[in-house]
Amino acid sequence: MSSTTGSRDAIAVLLGLSLVVGIGAWSVFRLTHTSKTESSDTEETAPDVARDFRTFSRDDLRDIVLGKKADSQHVIIADTRPASLWTEEHIIGSQNFPIEESEQFLQSSLRDQEISWIIVAPDSHSAGRFVTLLRSRDIANERIAVLEGTYEKWKEDTGLIVKKADPSSPVDVTKVRFASPEEAKEQIGRGGQWFILDTRSPNQFSESHIAGATNIPLIKIEEKRHTIPSSVSILVYGTDDRESFSAGVLLFDLGFFNTTTLSTGFTEWKTKGLPISER
Repeated sequence: MSSTTGSRDAIAVLLGLSLVVGIGAWSVFRLTHTSKTESSDTEETAPDVARDFRTFSRDDLRDIVLGKKADSQHVIIADTRPASLWTEEHIIGSQNFPIEESEQFLQSSLRDQEISWIIVAPDSHSAGRFVTLLRSRDIANERIAVLEGTYEKWKEDTGLIVKKADPSSPVDVTKVRFASPEEAKEQIGRGGQWFILDTRSPNQFSESHIAGATNIPLIKIEEKRHTIPSSVSILVYGTDDRESFSAGVLLFDLGFFNTTTLSTGFTEWKTKGLPISER
């Protein structure tokens, strides 16, 4: 009797185990099938992403950034990283085209067939998306290339970047050689060639400025860097000490090392009765 009962119990256990295994196998099959289906649907609905594109060497881009190539002015260095990262630091002369917002940035004015595009992207997929977008704007393949490596690799190898100025950064402070208004006036008075750079707005500059100054607004300095002489001494100033500091750091990052930065700003220069030009 007990033998029969034991057999029945064993059969019941085996049936239970079989049921559990069956349910588990079915669950795995459903999950796998669903995953494949979703993956297939995603691939079918996702836009095409270019996987075949030319790469551009860091050495060649370095020559463009330094203005060593005759066609440097006909190149757009398109940084597709988020705007927040680009604002903090970026390759000298690059423009920001965040990959998620690029549709609205690519206006007709940027479709000039004489312009070449060098894409800086965080990964190959992002690069491919931007290449696809450019091609959809009828930009020829020979005008499109992707920088080899990453932004971080460029930064490590070349150091040719500009960073947002930070007055609390010991590194940024070492980039700037300050002079008070009186000291700056004395230095200029000793003679030599000086380029006095006023980084305020055109309206402020037209009202009054340090005698002999040239106006390039702070936000335009990077773009206009090739118009700034590198073989002379530079005195740079803004409206106040913060703007003057930002301009001094930017000029250092751009390679203008013989720069003196006004420790205050134009307002104090004018208040002290030092030489100015007025309209």
